[in-house]
Amino acid sequence: MATYLMESQLGIMTWKQMAILHCFRNTSLHLVIRTLIGMEDILRKKMGASGISGNNANSYQLFSAKGIDFIILHLECNAPDNVLSWADNILDKYKDRFAIVTTHMFLGPREKPKISGDYYNLPKGIMVWGKCHGANGNTSGQICDKCLRKHPNLRIIICGDQSRSNALYTRFYGDNGNAVHAMLNDYSISQNGAIRILRFFPTKNEIQVITYDTVDKTILNKTNIVDEPEEHNFRIPISFLPNKNMNE
Repeated sequence: MATYLMESQLGIMTWKQMAILHCFRNTSLHLVIRTLIGMEDILRKKMGASGISGNNANSYQLFSAKGIDFIILHLECNAPDNVLSWADNILDKYKDRFAIVTTHMFLGPREKPKISGDYYNLPKGIMVWGKCHGANGNTSGQICDKCLRKHPNLRIIICGDQSRSNALYTRFYGDNGNAVHAMLNDYSISQNGAIRILRFFPTKNEIQVITYDTVDKTILNKTNIVDEPEEHNFRIPISFLPNKNMNE
């Protein structure tokens, strides 16, 4: 998954690469990524690493643009309870910031596929099965119920992992009535080279979601898995005040 945030009204691209580290469960790949980005002490100071997993799979960043304060928090795949406790504390601490969460798997086939075709054909939504941490791991549904739903400043969840679902969008409401917009984008088998760009328009109370093919250098409107253009490029009405809805 490759997703970037862009504040178009500033006239510059303000971006954070999201969810890169926890896409690699192999320890040696974690080491390569950490080596390329910098030393562990730099990661802890500059990226807000939790120190829970020891590999920066759980981290957060604070940034501001156009007078809006954001927090972007990254959770490892099937984060266990101690990670969710850490995430609760971080989101509570920065409750006045517009919160974005990324995690490896969140949307996809709701039930665990039994055969290959199930990955394409089963009903899609927030997943109730997992593949990491054994009995200690939480499914996407459990992560949502134990942690994410409780935070009124949470507005966006972004995930990858499910290339055979390709592109999904859903909206649900948190315990405080806040609309949460969840997006899956994984183009690794259908359109290698595609990325998601989120353009924030605070004065319009809107986010524009664009899927861009970096190979063909065109806007991507369909794939062989999802052929509806509106699943790849769309607009989300949203309030940029962290604890207020705009009839979303």
